[in-house]
Amino acid sequence: MSYIGIDPSAIAASGAVIQVQKAITQGRQTINSASMTEISGLVINFTPKSDDSTIILEAMISTSNTHVCSWGFYKDDTTMRTTTGNNTNVTESLATTYDQSIGSGTGSMHTVFLLDYETNTSTTQREYAVRGVATWSSTNYNLYINDRSNDDMASFSTFTIWEIQN
Repeated sequence: MSYIGIDPSAIAASGAVIQVQKAITQGRQTINSASMTEISGLVINFTPKSDDSTIILEAMISTSNTHVCSWGFYKDDTTMRTTTGNNTNVTESLATTYDQSIGSGTGSMHTVFLLDYETNTSTTQREYAVRGVATWSSTNYNLYINDRSNDDMASFSTFTIWEIQN
């Protein structure tokens, strides 16, 4: 079949998935820092195919979730969200978690889910990364990713990016 102009099958309908990229990581990582730290293996170099799309980011992090943790997505080393309310931990994050029963212990395993999005307006390549930190009141704690302190509950963490046509 021949077309005059643009082939209609080449145009993505609103809400159509344009592309999906994913990353998975295993192997225990220890984060001990006062600032948001990149989770090894959860970094994706992403080039949008459309300049009129929505980028959806999702992460599933296996972690000790030590004491007070903050989690977020970064684009080109810049936080994608900054809290404007009262967050006395790390304001450059999407979410903060705290389980009073854990305290500063590192023997538990948890799964943290993050979901965020941005409206895209260019096809310029960028780097998206998942970051985390365990810190409170000027004290940094060991935050374990993909295992706990005992090193006996090996797990995976994942990061997926969808580009959706607006």
